[in-house]
Amino acid sequence: MSVILRKVRIMKSVVRNLIPAATSFMVLFCCCTAEQQSPTGAGVKVSTPEPGESQLAETGPAVTTPVDVEPAQAKAVEKNAGETTILPEKPSEATTPDSKPVEPEPQVAKQPQQQQAALQKATEQATVVAEIGDYAVTKGELEQRLLKELRSYPAKRSPDSGPPDAEGVLMEMVQEKAMLIQGRKENLLAGTVWVKNLNRRDLINALLRQEVGGKIKITKAEIDQKVKSTPKLDRKTAERMLNQEKSSKLVNEFYQQAREKRNVQKLRYNFPKAAQIHQTLLYQPQKPRRSYWIEKAQIQDELTQEEKDIVLAKFEGGKVTLEDWFYTLHEKSPPKRPKDLNTVQGIDRLLEQTLWTAILVAEAKSHGLHKEPKYVTTVRTREDEYLLGVVKREIRQEIEKPTDEQAREYFESHGDRFKRADTLRIEQVWCENIEAAQNAKNELNGAKEFESVRQQYSLKKKDKPASVTPETEGVFFSELWQAEPNQVVGPIKGFYHKDSGRREALELKWRVVRILTKKPGEPKKYSSNLQREIKSAISRQKADAALAAYGKELLEKHPHKIYADRIKDIDPLARP
Repeated sequence: MSVILRKVRIMKSVVRNLIPAATSFMVLFCCCTAEQQSPTGAGVKVSTPEPGESQLAETGPAVTTPVDVEPAQAKAVEKNAGETTILPEKPSEATTPDSKPVEPEPQVAKQPQQQQAALQKATEQATVVAEIGDYAVTKGELEQRLLKELRSYPAKRSPDSGPPDAEGVLMEMVQEKAMLIQGRKENLLAGTVWVKNLNRRDLINALLRQEVGGKIKITKAEIDQKVKSTPKLDRKTAERMLNQEKSSKLVNEFYQQAREKRNVQKLRYNFPKAAQIHQTLLYQPQKPRRSYWIEKAQIQDELTQEEKDIVLAKFEGGKVTLEDWFYTLHEKSPPKRPKDLNTVQGIDRLLEQTLWTAILVAEAKSHGLHKEPKYVTTVRTREDEYLLGVVKREIRQEIEKPTDEQAREYFESHGDRFKRADTLRIEQVWCENIEAAQNAKNELNGAKEFESVRQQYSLKKKDKPASVTPETEGVFFSELWQAEPNQVVGPIKGFYHKDSGRREALELKWRVVRILTKKPGEPKKYSSNLQREIKSAISRQKADAALAAYGKELLEKHPHKIYADRIKDIDPLARP
């Protein structure tokens, strides 16, 4: 399986335009600052001017030299380029031999804190239901995953396996953690450019919110003046424009200060080499390609490591390599890519955009933002999602494709799985608990109008009738399907969402359901289109089995612990 893991294919969906220049980040930053400072809370778009000619002016003849050898002439040029010396770091506040020891706090004052910390630690330990490596699965995570699996049953899980339970789902989660450990061991994150871009974006946005966000102030007088100076401009739009203008100015000022502080030095003698390499990738690709632009695979596969490591600029706390420069280029849509990258001026202009990202990331790290728990968790989660996706894709790609004959045989024995979905039209009363749901049903059985009952008991007073299928109702659909139109079902649990956006955590709530209409799904005739669907189902079942086998194999290599006593009470389908 390690061979499989090493054959990582590049994801086809690439997050574009994440960090090509200051604009991308200031768009996101301004959305946040507008919400904080502006009464309308509207997001705005900020445009960033191209680097000035003074920044791009050549300071001497370009001479190609080895990457790690900096000519004396180049040093002299860069030192005379108006760069500033980096400010010293804040002195450490750690105790030295000459410093006076800090008097300990009274033990009485520490006891409540110690007790609280001990209680918190005990609570956290009690919520952990499994451990493997440096991963832990909490009870809350298990419950959420179990709900999702119950909702996907039987539509996306094999009906033959029966409804998922806490023990089985927990084992799947632990196996996935083992796959992540193995993936990190195999260094599968090495080529995850889009993950790194997202991480850098989050860091820069956090930095700008912290350092610039609180400085944006828009007054009523400024809005009045803006509306007065621009015909047909409403106040809301005027406010957005002002926020955009001020955000752009403050962000640019902040960046320039950070840039000067970090003593940027461009290694211009490497620019001609960069231009030459660019032209080679563009016009002489090693493998035939359909596109007329440089593709990401070329950056990864056709550049030698020596070429990737060519340094184009360095600064206090970091550097920009040719690989970084090429990924900045790749983030631009092909029609908008510069046409002058065969010149040192073109190389320099794109380098300025790459420097923008690199310097602000270095600045964010100097503020310790990369150590913030929220950021660390976000990065870990993002990387884990990528790694698990890589493993699953590789396993699926190793599965032998079903033949036409196998698809026909599978359809003859499992044809009912490929019919059009059974559909119910229902209206429901979502209740806080089973007692309220039972009371609601009793009143409906007593001939009280459904709308009156909903207004009295429902958590959603304006809920409308809905069409449901096995895919939306999951494990609860079969009970609903047994009822007939105009029949009231309940109390019965269901997957509850507070709003239509459905972004919050999934939860189960008690409800009373009235069946309005009932439409059985029609069987499908065997066809070429259905054949593809059948083959996909066969491959999915084989991949699931292969994934489970691989997970079991990994658990034999990686020590793990399951706290069975902590999941005994997890049964979402149980009735009081």
